[in-house]
This record gives sequence, structure tokens and C-alpha cells, in this order.
Amino acid sequence: MSVIFQAVINVFKKLTKVTKCPFCGYEQKIKNKDQEVICVNCKQKFKVKKG
Repeated sequence: MSVIFQAVINVFKKLTKVTKCPFCGYEQKIKNKDQEVICVNCKQKFKVKKG
């Protein structure tokens, strides 16, 4: 049971990525397909490199 649960967690970790805002340093989770992110902390818009 826990092996299946761990696999599901790993899939979700791959789907969401943590990025750090270059303006204020705030870390937030983003979806991998997002190119432009608006920081939830300082509201600045910045581009995220894919990969």
C-alpha cells in the first residue's frame, strides 16, 4: 500500500516544480508548463526556463 502511495507522490513531485522569485526570493510551486509566473509575494512577473 505504501509503495503505491509513494509512487503517486513522486508523480506529483514531477508535475509541480518549485521556483524561486528572482526579485524577492520567495519560493512557490508552479506547474511545469507555466512559462510566465507571477510571484504571489511581490506580484512581479518573471519567466521560468523549462527543464
